[in-house]
Amino acid sequence: MNTPLSILKKNGLKSTAGRIQILETLIESPHPLSVESLFVKIKKIIDVSTIYRTLNEFSEKGIVDTIHLEKNKLLFEIRDGRHHHHIRCTKCDTIEDVELCEIDTVSKKILSHSRSFQTIIRHSLEFFGLCNKCSKKSLS
Repeated sequence: MNTPLSILKKNGLKSTAGRIQILETLIESPHPLSVESLFVKIKKIIDVSTIYRTLNEFSEKGIVDTIHLEKNKLLFEIRDGRHHHHIRCTKCDTIEDVELCEIDTVSKKILSHSRSFQTIIRHSLEFFGLCNKCSKKSLS
């Protein structure tokens, strides 16, 4: 796996303590994080506006992926080359990676019916539901 220093160097970015801390936190996290979660996890040593600016820069450079949720809420995860989607609980916001993707088969069919497109470069697919914990609560 790439280290924060190698990621920054590869992308032509200066190595600062803040950038390194944000990258380390994202790399270590098993799930995408919000700016607020990052702020808490890095023990508030970097202000929120700096975290936003840094994540925007990382997103532009292709270092992180941004997950858009309702009400303008964003989550960020390190781009690690794995093709995956997410399933999110609509009650508690628990999020889980979905490694299975059959969309490539559907993509070919979409292109065969399209009059204006020849190539699909990428796609985004999000699933929404109730996690086990919230499902049990709703049954009670």
